[in-house]
Amino acid sequence: MYKTPGRPLNKGKWGVIISVRRGIFNVQPVPTPGTLRGRAIALDLTVSTEDNRGFNHRLIGIYSPWIPGGSVDDEQPFWPEITSLCHTAKFSWSVYGDFNATLLTSESSSTSPGIFRSRIAYTHFLESTDGPDV
Repeated sequence: MYKTPGRPLNKGKWGVIISVRRGIFNVQPVPTPGTLRGRAIALDLTVSTEDNRGFNHRLIGIYSPWIPGGSVDDEQPFWPEITSLCHTAKFSWSVYGDFNATLLTSESSSTSPGIFRSRIAYTHFLESTDGPDV
């Protein structure tokens, strides 16, 4: 089990946890910048295959700020740091978790300006990494 505990704030706290079944993967934790403490975990996995060759994959678990860089509590550059973790992977990567962003207006009932800013930051991440939104 790999985790980055949440940081307490006046509005609650957050954190990320990834559990990996022993014996199926070889796991190497990836150092993350202090700005991602409580927001992201990165693991380099070697995934076993039937022919005993295996392949490498970077797994990044996230809990994105609701308004990236837009509130007193979340001034760190979240999406640029996640982009960097993707770019430094020498193999495939995937990001899982709570993105707190949508690509389409129809995916959210909120009219908050924060939704729009989160969408822009997330869209920029996808464009910068050539990543698909699944």
